[in-house]
Amino acid sequence: MGTIMRMEMDDTNSFKLLINNMLLEQEKRMSDNFTSKLDTQTEKITKSVHEQNSLFSGNILTLTRDVAKLEEKLKIMSVRIVTVGAACSVLGSLVGFFVSVMIK
Repeated sequence: MGTIMRMEMDDTNSFKLLINNMLLEQEKRMSDNFTSKLDTQTEKITKSVHEQNSLFSGNILTLTRDVAKLEEKLKIMSVRIVTVGAACSVLGSLVGFFVSVMIK
């Protein structure tokens, strides 16, 4: 009887080992599958972030150029305003001079 019990225990242990091995293999496959999906998602996110960065970089460069152009136009306008102001001042002085000459 001892031999039969021992064989049944050995068969039970073998069966348990076989199930454990199958479960470990299944867990490994699931882990590999999950890692693969995670890698794919990480690549997609990284690509998207790079695209957004390049888009924003382009927008920043365009805005910087536009600001530089506006600053240049502002400088030109201020020179024109000063010129017009000086001309008005001279013209006003001349008109004042002629008016004072006419009155005398």
